[in-house]
Amino acid sequence: MSDLISVAKTSHFNIDAEVGANTLTLVFGGTIDEDFDFNRSLQFVDQVAGGQPMTLQLKLKSVNRLNSCGVRSWVLFLERLQPKYPVIFVELGEAFIEQAGVVPAMLGKRKTPVVDFEAPYLCVKCNKRYLKTLNISEVFAKADGSYDYPGFACDTCRLPLEFESLPEEYFSFLTRVKG
Repeated sequence: MSDLISVAKTSHFNIDAEVGANTLTLVFGGTIDEDFDFNRSLQFVDQVAGGQPMTLQLKLKSVNRLNSCGVRSWVLFLERLQPKYPVIFVELGEAFIEQAGVVPAMLGKRKTPVVDFEAPYLCVKCNKRYLKTLNISEVFAKADGSYDYPGFACDTCRLPLEFESLPEEYFSFLTRVKG
């Protein structure tokens, strides 16, 4: 991949791009809200693709906040993007996953691929919070509605970490992606 290209930037949100042979990776960071217009990003994607088939990888690990207007803008962005280009989500951040649990359309069309995402863990002894990156293949829904997911140990005390959210809520986005 090439160096990062700045696609769009405001005081609290930015989109950078990495252009590959048949892929375009868009890297999002900051706060998605009513102040950001995704039209320039759509124009950039169309310009880079030049009418040729291209897969878009969307990296959202660095999105730290979305408000309701930002969620709406994001969903409309995907609705305009997905008819033209295959989309794959990589490196979904905690803030994005929490919104996707409430607004499933945040992840686009049903079964749009997700590669990996952040999940919150906590060491109750050290009171230390961790964000661990999980591959989607590591999390499984059980018949009773609960989930199997990886366990980790605290870097300091080596005790097992606890999942710091309700797994049934946090992993609920998987039903749209996997099922």
